[in-house]
Amino acid sequence: MGRKISENNAKKSKVNICGKWIRYVRDGKYDKAHPKMSQDMLIARLQVKGLMMKRSSLSRIETGRRALSDIEVVFFAEALNVPISFLYEGTMRQMPKTEDLTSLVAEDSED
Repeated sequence: MGRKISENNAKKSKVNICGKWIRYVRDGKYDKAHPKMSQDMLIARLQVKGLMMKRSSLSRIETGRRALSDIEVVFFAEALNVPISFLYEGTMRQMPKTEDLTSLVAEDSED
């Protein structure tokens, strides 16, 4: 028999991993080029990009109580001007460029 999750535990569990990093960037902690912004400012940026969202939804995302779709993560990354990978991992690691991967494959095939 599986373990039953109580209603209290279900309310406390997180349903996304990006929310805390969205809040981190919004609070101006990413770097000096990303100043602190209010939830309303981020909502306005999202709307300019084409994603309509209420402030209550943003609050629930940041606290992990609302899930995000993959396309919403893309909108958040664009609005916050950070790599998508940062919102998933909390690191500033960039994904390798296609040209770099191609050259690595070419080097490997020469061996």
